[in-house]
Amino acid sequence: MGRLEPQEIFLLLSYVNNHPGVTLSALSKKFKHSKREIKKALELASLCGLPDYTPFDLIEVDFEGEKVFLRFADYFERPLNLSVVEAVAILTAVKLIKKTGLPLVESLNSAVKKIKGALSGEFSQKIEEAAEGRMIVTEEVNPEILTKINYCLEKCLRAEMVYHTVSRDQISCRQIDPYLLILDKGKWYLMAYCHSRRNLRRFLVSHIKEFTPLSEKFERKNFSFADYVNLYSSSSLGGREVKLLYGPEVSDYIREILSPKVREDKPDGSCLVTLKASSFPGLLKKWVLPYGSHVKVLEPPELIALLKEKIRATAKIYQG
Repeated sequence: MGRLEPQEIFLLLSYVNNHPGVTLSALSKKFKHSKREIKKALELASLCGLPDYTPFDLIEVDFEGEKVFLRFADYFERPLNLSVVEAVAILTAVKLIKKTGLPLVESLNSAVKKIKGALSGEFSQKIEEAAEGRMIVTEEVNPEILTKINYCLEKCLRAEMVYHTVSRDQISCRQIDPYLLILDKGKWYLMAYCHSRRNLRRFLVSHIKEFTPLSEKFERKNFSFADYVNLYSSSSLGGREVKLLYGPEVSDYIREILSPKVREDKPDGSCLVTLKASSFPGLLKKWVLPYGSHVKVLEPPELIALLKEKIRATAKIYQG
């Protein structure tokens, strides 16, 4: 496997901290990465800390042969201090996550118990009441489906689902490779590669009627929360502005996978999309070429010129 992801490094540090002297071989077996990658991740962690980056501000990682020892910076040893707003935010988030049915309840209860243990009884009760009053009603989903999705994400398992596309009022059976589960503005979304559409799609979990994990594994492509934000928000993350006009034939799909923030529905059924692109070739591959004659690049001129060049190069292959 490749290098460790940030969340894996956090888990690795926590494990080493709780198991002083654990060997690189044992870590390699547990985290399913080579000893070389495990050691590189731990060496990287030893560079992390706070200004002024003195030995007291850094995480110390020591290797004694195969054995690993870790000492967190003094900063991490300080007692946890929460403001009322921070405590309410944490407890509210915990309550919302517990309502989804995801298999995290035991860990969440343990974390909340530790937080409350650091607070006075009266203060803890006031925060609990405040959090209860700030509960947000999210779109209801089937907890069993969320649990199955989470299982597939952990095991990189392909899945089969029955999905209701509201825009066409159509029920379809699809085979997917799940990439990411996200709670966005009170709704659960599943980012997955759809084998029917041969492209990445965003699915509302509340519209999934049935979800069945399959035994077949898949290799997950790189897709992060940052990629999700880039696709589904209008934030200016850099790059050139691109305008694409999708025809009525594919607009239903575009409405499913792109946020209203970046698209404008036209009376004739077409859809105008405005995106930020840092890579024109990457944008063509993902947002233009798969849709063929059903999408038109409106701007910028440089992207139109690049598309024409690719079309000419392809046409030249078939010239007699």
